Order: sequence, then structure tokens, then C-alpha cells
Amino acid sequence: MIQVQDFLQRVLSYYRSSFDITSPYTLGGQTYGALAALHAHEDQYVRLVGTTLWNADSHEYTLFDTFAAAPTAADVEQRFRVAAEEMEALFVRGGEKLPPKDHQYTWLTVVLLSQQAPDEAAKQAVERCRQTRYYQFYLRGYSEVRMVLVDLEHQTLTTNRAGRSLKKLYKLALKKAAEAEK
Repeated sequence: MIQVQDFLQRVLSYYRSSFDITSPYTLGGQTYGALAALHAHEDQYVRLVGTTLWNADSHEYTLFDTFAAAPTAADVEQRFRVAAEEMEALFVRGGEKLPPKDHQYTWLTVVLLSQQAPDEAAKQAVERCRQTRYYQFYLRGYSEVRMVLVDLEHQTLTTNRAGRSLKKLYKLALKKAAEAEK
């Protein structure tokens, strides 16, 4: 069976090429397996005039948490609150009322890696998690919380609606980890 720490390292190797990795990471007094952070800046300017037409800053933060035993629905809801409240306040707004002027979007992703199969209530809790927050009528962009639950025992994935785009990456990681175990 795939070990949760080995799988975490495998997933982090996919992220390492583009993301800044901090492992372990402490947020709100709780220690997590890792935090992956990506920052992208785009701009358009007129070269002759030297005028910037627009700037756009995009960010993605992925918080990894590992469970030796199966996470409960309460565990899922607590990690969602961490993303929706603590991560949003710290990473998106930087403690301010609004994000910076050129903020376009920030994805706040929580990945729960479970050694044992979670119960149906935990899976449903992941699917119910949703938050998209728009700032100043979208003029300052938006943030969205994405949740992924990886069941290493049965090698299955559960995501919320916003996290569906991550399924391909985690299915590939599960497949490669299973091949390495053989």
C-alpha cells in the first residue's frame, strides 16, 4: 500500500518545478505537511510611450495535510475553515480589507492525504465545501477555495466543484505511486 508520506513527496515533486515549497508549514498554530505557493505577474505596456496598460497578479497556495487514520467530516470542515478564513486573510488580503490593486485571482487549495479510506460523510463534506469571494465587485479580483481528498487505501479522489481541475494531476500521481509500489 502507498504510504502517505511517500505520496506527499511524490506530489511535491510535481509541484516543485513551478511552486515554492515550505515543508513542514505552520498556520494558526497547526503544523501541516507542506505549503506550495505560486505567484504569476502579467502586464501589458506601450514601449514607445513607456506606459503600462494593465497589470495582473495571480496566485495559488496549496496546503497539504496528511492523515494516518481516515479524516472525519469535522476534520474536512476544519481544514475548509482554515482555507476560507485564515489562508484568505493572510495570502489574499495580507491582513488588509482588500487585496492589492492588481490582484486578479488567488486559488486556495487544501489537499487531504489519507492513509485509510475516509467514510462517506467526509467525502460529502469535501463535495459541499465551496467559497468564491469577489473583491470590490470583481475590480480587485476573486479568491476560490479548492478541496481535494486523496484516499490512498482505495486510490480514489474526491474534490469539490472548484477542485475538479486538479483530478488529472492527482490521478497521475496515484498511478505512478502504484506502479512504483509493484
